[in-house]
Amino acid sequence: MFECEVEEASFAVLYEKLLKQTLESGTDSIRIYRLCKKCAGEIMVIGTPKGSGADPKDIAIIV
Repeated sequence: MFECEVEEASFAVLYEKLLKQTLESGTDSIRIYRLCKKCAGEIMVIGTPKGSGADPKDIAIIV
């Protein structure tokens, strides 16, 4: 599982690349979950959190 924070413009580019690669493979699938700021603020982390006190972006994507 991978997680990343992506701005809207970058998301469109990333989405197109992932779509192309996934369709070409014929066997893979990808799930994308968009989180609002409020939802991202409710994420619970066990262990060392990524970044120290960084504010979540409007969009968080888990791939």
